[in-house]
Amino acid sequence: MSGKKVAVTGANGFVGSHIVIALLEGGYDVVGVVRDPSNIDKTKFLQDEADKLKGNDTSSGNLSFKSGDLFISGSYDDAFKDCFGVVHTAAIVQLGHVDNAEEKVVKPAVQGTMNVLSSIKKHSNTIKRFLNISSVAAIISVDKPIGHVFTEDDWNTWSTIERGDAYGYAKTKAEKTVWDDEELRSKIDVIVSFNPSVVLGPVYTKDHATKSSAAWIYSVMTGRTLFETNITFVDVRDICKGVLCAFTKDKVTVDGKRFILNATDPMPCRTALNDYVKKSHPEIPGAKLYMNATIASVAIWLGRNVSFLSKPLQYNEFYDKFLQQRGSYDNTRSKDVLGIGSYRSMDDTCRDTAESMKPFIDSK
Repeated sequence: MSGKKVAVTGANGFVGSHIVIALLEGGYDVVGVVRDPSNIDKTKFLQDEADKLKGNDTSSGNLSFKSGDLFISGSYDDAFKDCFGVVHTAAIVQLGHVDNAEEKVVKPAVQGTMNVLSSIKKHSNTIKRFLNISSVAAIISVDKPIGHVFTEDDWNTWSTIERGDAYGYAKTKAEKTVWDDEELRSKIDVIVSFNPSVVLGPVYTKDHATKSSAAWIYSVMTGRTLFETNITFVDVRDICKGVLCAFTKDKVTVDGKRFILNATDPMPCRTALNDYVKKSHPEIPGAKLYMNATIASVAIWLGRNVSFLSKPLQYNEFYDKFLQQRGSYDNTRSKDVLGIGSYRSMDDTCRDTAESMKPFIDSK
């Protein structure tokens, strides 16, 4: 892929950084788009990984950094210049109830996506492919019947700020912003959206270990608390595999499609993650139960049915519904059409994630 340049927004984030490295390994030149490229503390780990690749494989691509800010219109113009493709990973992740959620969660997702799309359209003479990293949060509606199997045809029609799921609402609106942009679809040859479930995998930084979805494993490693709720997972390296496939598959195969990226059936997250991590790291303490199931059920019932207790108990309609949800995801399209094939096992994912976190367990 020599000479093909791809810009990755949110390049120093957990998912973004893995995509950057995978693209470099694939021979693409990569523009890592971050808010402040001069902040070496935020980009050095990526440059170090790129340098390692160059030392081991001269066919790997070149890495550069440019600035881009979700809140600033036109801020991605320079970063996208002369690019063949753009991968949009930059996002604000805040789950559950958030004060002033419209400004803190929804606006960055929707307006940020619009700003990215605006800059892409300005460079449509060179940009041929746009890959949007969305989420299963834009697919799952928690009011679906227990046992519903979600596919790419499903959209989240339930979540709102008022119901306590600003994140799901924001991811849905942001992805719809992409698909509803007729000018974008007329100018860009291939547009793809990925909808991953909860993402685990090796981390590069302390922030990845403690502030991304991989932090669930950090909780297991350090004896913190986790809810016992049913969750599905995917390895970040399988997302990277999907990205590489989407850049190489022919237009007819992938254009205009969503791809659910998910490796597992729903599993009780605390018990399952404890068990998987302890297979390879038996010395770790394991995550503690955040709240006894009976107590949680009583608290939710009171919050739902006794109005003056809703606020003191921090009742959240989304969590109420989500804790009851037993839906699963059909990943057939990602395996057979996109070409991911087999997903990594949870044994491998949890082992590698836990091992990568060891340097950050005691660091300040």
